[in-house]
Amino acid sequence: MRNTKYWPLTSYLKYCNQDELTLTFEEIEEILGFKLSPCKRNHLANWSNTKTIRLPLSWLDAGYKTHDVDMENEIVHFTRVK
Repeated sequence: MRNTKYWPLTSYLKYCNQDELTLTFEEIEEILGFKLSPCKRNHLANWSNTKTIRLPLSWLDAGYKTHDVDMENEIVHFTRVK
C-alpha cells in the first residue's frame, strides 16, 4: 500500500488511535496533499469498504471501515475494526 498516492491516509489512520473518527473531504485532502477527484466527491461507491478500489484500501489497510458517509456535507465516519 505504501506505493499508492493514498498512503498518507493509511498512515494517518494507523496512528490516530481512535475507535471512531470523523473526517471531512477537505481534511482528507489535507492529509493526502491533493484534491479528491470529482468522481470521489460525487459517487458513494468510492467510499464503500471494498478492496477493488484503491481509496478504500487506505482505510481498510489501517484497520478501519467507513459508515454513514454524508456525500452532501462531505463527511466520512470511520470505525476501527476489532
